[in-house]
Amino acid sequence: MNGYTPRSEVRTRVLIRSQLRRAGPVRDACVLDVSTRGLLATCANPPKRGAFVELVIHGQPLTGQVKWSNGRRFGMT
Repeated sequence: MNGYTPRSEVRTRVLIRSQLRRAGPVRDACVLDVSTRGLLATCANPPKRGAFVELVIHGQPLTGQVKWSNGRRFGMT
């Protein structure tokens, strides 16, 4: 067994520029995929698991909690 678990739903690949807000300065980020349960994003120095953050996408704020972080990528719901 390789540890692979199929995803429970389809994700839509996107490439959306955004700004990441949390404690500290605003940083550029990029959303890479989305689903009804969350999103995958990338940025320099991503937030740690458990952090509450705000992504601003096309001027609209999206607040969520980071569920995982690895390298430059992170997932939030």
